[in-house]
Amino acid sequence: SYAMTQTIFNEIYTAGFSSMPAFGNTDELDSYCRCLAADNFPTDERRIILSLKDNDNFYWGKFYAKLRSITAAFCYQMSGIKGEEAVHDIWSDTCISVNRAVVEQKLKEPVNAKAVISYSVGVLKNKNKELARARAKTPADIDALQYRLTEEEDNKCFNNEFTSPAGFPSQIDSLSTYIDFNDKDSVRGYFIVILYNKEHPLHGELVAGYEEKVDRMFEHYIDGLSYEEIVEKHYGLKGGKEAAKECARLRQEMKRLKKSLTDRFKKITEKYR
Repeated sequence: SYAMTQTIFNEIYTAGFSSMPAFGNTDELDSYCRCLAADNFPTDERRIILSLKDNDNFYWGKFYAKLRSITAAFCYQMSGIKGEEAVHDIWSDTCISVNRAVVEQKLKEPVNAKAVISYSVGVLKNKNKELARARAKTPADIDALQYRLTEEEDNKCFNNEFTSPAGFPSQIDSLSTYIDFNDKDSVRGYFIVILYNKEHPLHGELVAGYEEKVDRMFEHYIDGLSYEEIVEKHYGLKGGKEAAKECARLRQEMKRLKKSLTDRFKKITEKYR
């Protein structure tokens, strides 16, 4: 409430100083300025809400920053998730949802700060419930999959006779020959083998329709590019609101892609088991 946009400040300055009275001494000027501050701080809640409805980056930026700590608390309490990277997707989703609800005037009027906060909390609760449901539905054998491999994982997945390209052609008819379906590490590891080896005969079936998105995934997890670097590379955007939006969109796209690939891999294992 004590943050003020340049537009609001200019209005107060114009109203207070364009035709201000003459002062006999500095004490009178000080008193006048103190009265102006008392009358205009904190910033009127209605002005802030109007700025949010107008999609003013000044107040939205401050709201997003505050929402990050609230998101972290909710995620830890409801889902046991902690760490900036772990909660980023939920925070990003919530920011987008709340912004859309306010800017597109989907909230019940009159909108006030309490309504915006309540809506945000509702979105956070729903996102955490969705996460819990997704965890329950995700096959236990690949729910802990890591896409960025350590050196040890890389050697385990790729530097052995069962995963060498020379052995791929014989692996379609019966995956049970190569995968221990009772061993979650075996199942997770073979998912990585199929996904990361374009020579594998099942790779095309796994990524069909997602080829471009998988390329972006490889750039992030294999080449080590950040989402910001990927956005700059492919869309020519660097910094600013549009780049931030594209990064958020890319994060969500990767999140959906992981689920789609997981679901498809499950069907593939059932088909060729």
